[in-house]
Amino acid sequence: MDKRFTALPGCLVVLWCLLMPLHAAADSLSFERARMKDILTTVSKDIEKNFYDAKFKGLDWKAKTVEARQKIDKAQNVSDMITAIFELANSLNDSHTVFLPPQRPVSLKFGFDALSVGDRVLITKLEKGGAAEKAGLQLGDQIVTVNGFNARRQDFDLMMLFFRALQPVTAMDVAVRRGSQLSKIHIEAKVIQKPVVADLTKMDSIWELVREAENDAEQYHYNVPKDGIGYVQLPSFMESGDFVSNLLNKVKESKAIIIDLRSNPGGSIDTLRSFAGHFTNKDTVIADIEGRKGPEPMKVKPVRPLLDAAVFVLIDSRSASSAEIFARHAQLQYGATVIGDVSSGRCEAARLYPEKIGTDTIVPFGVEVTIGQVKFPNGDNLEGRGVKPDVQCLPTVEDIKGKRDTCLGVAEQLARKKLGLPEPKPEVIVTGKDKASM
Repeated sequence: MDKRFTALPGCLVVLWCLLMPLHAAADSLSFERARMKDILTTVSKDIEKNFYDAKFKGLDWKAKTVEARQKIDKAQNVSDMITAIFELANSLNDSHTVFLPPQRPVSLKFGFDALSVGDRVLITKLEKGGAAEKAGLQLGDQIVTVNGFNARRQDFDLMMLFFRALQPVTAMDVAVRRGSQLSKIHIEAKVIQKPVVADLTKMDSIWELVREAENDAEQYHYNVPKDGIGYVQLPSFMESGDFVSNLLNKVKESKAIIIDLRSNPGGSIDTLRSFAGHFTNKDTVIADIEGRKGPEPMKVKPVRPLLDAAVFVLIDSRSASSAEIFARHAQLQYGATVIGDVSSGRCEAARLYPEKIGTDTIVPFGVEVTIGQVKFPNGDNLEGRGVKPDVQCLPTVEDIKGKRDTCLGVAEQLARKKLGLPEPKPEVIVTGKDKASM
């Protein structure tokens, strides 16, 4: 029987000595237990001191911490200890309060990425020659279960986080639906060595671990205005305000601009404010950040170049945090048209607290803590709800297989209509025979 991934199960067996550089083979489990308790203490204190709600949503935080410590006492492997700490932070049911576990000396690559599209989870990326492709997975396949757990929009990312980061598995049994056919595919992970030391301050959020990035530099794309329509793609808001200003300067002549925030996990509030400042000619407030000390306005000042253009924003189920804030702000303040799927609903103001333990051997870890809820002037709170697009656009299986960006096409069509432009003429494909007769 299929199971819902409603809790973090502790039934997986992992060769932790292969995956986690926390101890030499001869170290005793009691030594690891003591280190995990030290990490737990630090994580609990960071959350207790900084979480926006001093009442912890009604939870007895000290009792929850004791419960986590008892789980560490009973755990028979480090993986379960790590999970106990994660569960403590996760008990707040808060998207931006998350434990970032120590990094590993190896990376397990399954060679696929999947995205919630409407109420289905579809394979959207396959590494050429990767483990998933070799096992028979195809673009557009609908994931039904992973290791026996149902693949559902509301908890698929959490499930992938568990299997890829908290209690890593070296193999996945994936049930997929391809048309009317249901099949099971066994995928053995490719093990890749990597440096042990990681700079946690460079991570947008732990949810990046859900995706199998190859550590390539993020690509910020733009197209200069064609027929007055510009295009800017932001994979995150982690770059500086000067960087996004230079990017928008490339499309400053746009009469309509398409801003692509699909799968953008968010980033710096300062970068968000700088970006939003290019679309207003007066001081404004995007939203209030409501923390322990009361509401603090997220203010925006005009930033050059000012773009006087019709705005169209692309989002999907992984657009989160600052990306969601901008999309909703653009809807409310600029009359922007938002296109795509309902966003992730992971939308709060948070701060990352990098930590470490050890003297001779330093083990870095971290905790991200929500320091305030984001409330828009109209009372909207996107946490757990997301941004609802004005125009729903969900890529089909055929779109994914054919690598067609239908939603970008919809945005371009709406922009052309807004500017009163005619539909572009279909491209004429000239065959070799036609060329010879010309």
